[in-house]
Amino acid sequence: MARTDILVEAIPGESRIAIVEDGRLAELIVARAGGGSLVGNVYLGRVVRVVPAIEAAFVDIGRRDDVFLGDKDVRRLAPDEVVSISDLVHEGEAVTVQVTRDAFADKSAKVSARITLPGRYLVYRPTESGVVVSRKIAETDDAREARAFLEGLFADAGDGAILRTAAVDATEDDLRAEVEELRAQWAEIEARRDAASPPAVLLQADDPLLTLLRDRAGAGLGHIVIDDRRTLARVQAYCRRHMPEMERLLVPYDGAEGLFATHGVDEEV
Repeated sequence: MARTDILVEAIPGESRIAIVEDGRLAELIVARAGGGSLVGNVYLGRVVRVVPAIEAAFVDIGRRDDVFLGDKDVRRLAPDEVVSISDLVHEGEAVTVQVTRDAFADKSAKVSARITLPGRYLVYRPTESGVVVSRKIAETDDAREARAFLEGLFADAGDGAILRTAAVDATEDDLRAEVEELRAQWAEIEARRDAASPPAVLLQADDPLLTLLRDRAGAGLGHIVIDDRRTLARVQAYCRRHMPEMERLLVPYDGAEGLFATHGVDEEV
C-alpha cells in the first residue's frame, strides 16, 4: 500500500496543502484567505424568482448573486406527481439549502434542498430515509454487517445515511457515536433555522484541510507535517474530538528552510 504524507505550508494570505504519495507530489491544494469555497455550507435562503421554462428557481442566500435551485434538488419536498417547479417553491418562500457547486464563469452557484452532513464513517442525510452504500465499498461481510447495523439505527426514523469506505473498519460503537453526533449537528441547524430570518448562514462547512484529513484517514496515511502553530493547534483540536488516533501523526515543522522546499515539493511544482 502506498504511503501518503500531507504537508501543510502557511504563507501570507494562503495555505498550501501537498499530498505526497511514496515521496512524489500527487496533489496540491491552495486555500486562500477569504476566497474559500461555499460548497457544503447550509443557508436559510429566500426564493426570489421561479422560472418554469428551465424548471428552476433562484434563491437569495445573502451573497452578491442569487443561487440556482433546480427542480430535481427540491423535488423531495413534494409528492412524486408534482410536475412543475412552480408547484415546489414560490417567490418569497424561505428554504433550507446547501451549496453543491461554486459559481464559475457566468454560472451561478448551485444549491440543493437535499442536505448532507459528512462524517468520517458516513454521510448523514437528515431529509432522506434509508441506508445507501458508497460505490467504492466492496461487497464484503464487514460491509454487509456495517450496513445492517446502520439500517437498525435508522429504521423508521425518517433520516438516513450513505456508508463511506472507512465504515467497513469501524466498530458498532464508532458508528453509533457518529450517528448521534451528526443528528445533534442537524438539530443545531434546525434550531438556528427556526430562530433566523432569511438570508442566513446555518452551517459553515469544514475548511479544506480538515475535510482532507477526514477523507484520507485510515491505513496508508503517514505524517501530517504543519509549519504553522495556529493551523497545528486547530488540527490537533479537530483530531482530539473526531479522530484521536490521528493526533500521533501530526508533526510540527520549524526548519530554517521552507517546508515545501525541504521535501522537494517546490521543485516538483
